[in-house]
Amino acid sequence: MNSQELQEFQKALGKQILTYRKKKMCTQEQLAYEVGVTSNYIDRLENGKEDPAVNLYFQLCITLNAPFFGCCHIKQEND
Repeated sequence: MNSQELQEFQKALGKQILTYRKKKMCTQEQLAYEVGVTSNYIDRLENGKEDPAVNLYFQLCITLNAPFFGCCHIKQEND
């Protein structure tokens, strides 16, 4: 994965985190508290500036009631 693909992945993942957070109707502060990070970090995730470690990603999926693999699905040109 090159740097452009990584950035696209981070942005897509961030959008999914934002979507599931809004479905749960919680704030960045509430989500951050539930998974043990700062609200600033959640903001950076949602804006594609960070990618979470696998254990944090797993915790986000559990907390947001999101499918583990479905949350990070990125549409490919030939999908």
